[in-house]
Amino acid sequence: MNFLRRFEVASGIAAFVLAIIITIMLLTPPYDSDQLLGGLMFFVGPSLLMAVGSYLHATRESKPGFVILIMGGGFLTIMLFVHTFGGVFYYGLWKGLAVLSPSAMAILNLIAALLVKSRTNTAAS
Repeated sequence: MNFLRRFEVASGIAAFVLAIIITIMLLTPPYDSDQLLGGLMFFVGPSLLMAVGSYLHATRESKPGFVILIMGGGFLTIMLFVHTFGGVFYYGLWKGLAVLSPSAMAILNLIAALLVKSRTNTAAS
């Protein structure tokens, strides 16, 4: 496994871990099921898709893994723009910037996945 494949897997796992940390960080008393479901739906779910997809794509060169990675990473990339304008104002500066971290890892992961895919296609030709 070369550097790009390792970076793809590592950034997928890092985005998942950051999403779990942010979901825990955003839970405030009184603990509401809406807060937990929102964190699972907007952070943990897409980053889990991204982590599984990056693993499948990098280690097994799987096309369904790339599609799963694009789905999770695309959602987190779209949420980057939503959280850029709303997250900082709603959560405050530091929590708002922390909310952006899984989306930033998603963009890095998508770039690494596209580079791995282009190098694989070039080597196959």
